[in-house]
Amino acid sequence: MKLAGDIKALADQIEGLGLTANSKPYQSHFKTLQMACAPLGLDPLQLKERDQNYVSLFFVLSRSVHSLDGFWSAIKSIYKINKRSFPDSKSHKAFKKTLRKIFLAADTVKRAWAMPPEIFKALIMSLDMSVWEDAVLGVWLYAVFVFMLRPEDIHRGRLRGLDISLCSDGGADIRVYPGKGAAHHGVASFSSPPNSCPQLSFSSWFKALRSLTPKGLVSHKLPVLVHISNRFRGQPISTRWFVSRIRSRYLSIFNSPIPAGFSAYSLRRGGATAYYNAGLKDIHLQHLLRHKSLETTQVYINSSDQQSVRRFISTHLLDVVSPS
Repeated sequence: MKLAGDIKALADQIEGLGLTANSKPYQSHFKTLQMACAPLGLDPLQLKERDQNYVSLFFVLSRSVHSLDGFWSAIKSIYKINKRSFPDSKSHKAFKKTLRKIFLAADTVKRAWAMPPEIFKALIMSLDMSVWEDAVLGVWLYAVFVFMLRPEDIHRGRLRGLDISLCSDGGADIRVYPGKGAAHHGVASFSSPPNSCPQLSFSSWFKALRSLTPKGLVSHKLPVLVHISNRFRGQPISTRWFVSRIRSRYLSIFNSPIPAGFSAYSLRRGGATAYYNAGLKDIHLQHLLRHKSLETTQVYINSSDQQSVRRFISTHLLDVVSPS
């Protein structure tokens, strides 16, 4: 009986590890968890409450306190996939809060350069809708800057045909579902208005891309941005592919060095800053960015623009209270 029980336990463990290995979006998080557990001989799929606190400290010291909630969100999803009970306790939440207080000031995020709207417009206006690669870039630029998708969302195929609705007036509606299994983010909805300039119309780019994509790769259930060549045919396009081409396009247009901090997130952060400057409230921006914490959203916005807004408000306030 004992031997049978041991064999069953081993089979369960192997099954759990196999399921985890198949969960590609969470592989890096699970490897970090394994690194933390290995020195103490802990089972990464059977953590106790105190183990969570130890792993949290390990993660903060080796990675960043800013990514701690995202890390545990991914681990919670891994537990769910493997049908394991996740020890989500109040004491662990309190411990994470303490870590943030201790490390937040010292753990400064290296933020991406926030792309201004005029740079975005120059890039998208330089593209040719009759060329497949340009049509892909047009949809990607729009999706990351205007719809503020995470670049990895596109690489994982989360922009699908069924999430895009074209309106009769030339506008478009798009739904963005949460990543990392974080149901609390909810579904973000964007609406792109019609525009007399085709380059500034998402509908025009989407239609152009559809017309240039082989019919076998076009379906409302399939990702929109996929390779059409034989080698990677039907696979979502990587972030590196997009960034390399955007960098080349930037150099050819402006004939000047690439801004420091330029990355795929430059568009997402630039779009968020543009929304903020246009008067979108923080709480609405948080929902559109699908951030768990409002603090993350506030850090995300370009600080120089925040300063200009603060100065505008204080100047107005001083004008109001000054003696007549």
